[in-house]
Amino acid sequence: MGRDNRYKSKTEVWRREMEYARRQDIWFTKADELVGIAGFLLKNLDSRFTEEEPRISWFGYNIVRMLYGFSLENYLKGLVLSDSSFHSKFVKDKRIDWGFNGHDLLRFTELLKLDVSEEDEFYFKTYCTAAEWHGRYPFPSRIEQLVPERTSFKNRTKRLERRRTEIRDGKVFREQSDLLSGLIGSEEKEFLTRWIAKLKKKCETLPA
Repeated sequence: MGRDNRYKSKTEVWRREMEYARRQDIWFTKADELVGIAGFLLKNLDSRFTEEEPRISWFGYNIVRMLYGFSLENYLKGLVLSDSSFHSKFVKDKRIDWGFNGHDLLRFTELLKLDVSEEDEFYFKTYCTAAEWHGRYPFPSRIEQLVPERTSFKNRTKRLERRRTEIRDGKVFREQSDLLSGLIGSEEKEFLTRWIAKLKKKCETLPA
């Protein structure tokens, strides 16, 4: 059978869409939409959170993280693809091929040569996990997607001894598994606010 002439060819539409993919404002509009919805849900969750309905609240926060993760992804991808050299490298005839996990936010910050502190790296990794699976599925689809979990000591003395060692060495351990099992606190909100503003400001310095 021949092509249905009532519709444009997918190749024609794809080429047009990939020209639009050069425009960071389109990516940023989608990112802003995701931020708006995530912020609305977060405000609602914060106002209704109670110990009496933890299931709805705890799981809800990870859905919010997923949406924020998608928003950061859109900001970063928009900045990357607005660069002609990156556009020609990643945009293929029938797909966008990053050559790595497209949810890996840190890889995009590396491409853009953005300075990321150790603290921010922790959050970027967490939001990558939330976008990849933790905000939408109960389990990952591959073993390498599992979030690392620390070995637990049943012996209280050993737990205290490890903690004293960490404090002495100046280490403040926070695990992705802990963050993804709780609400979104003030430090996490500060990370989101700061990086969204930073990426928007970078967008303003680029030609439209």
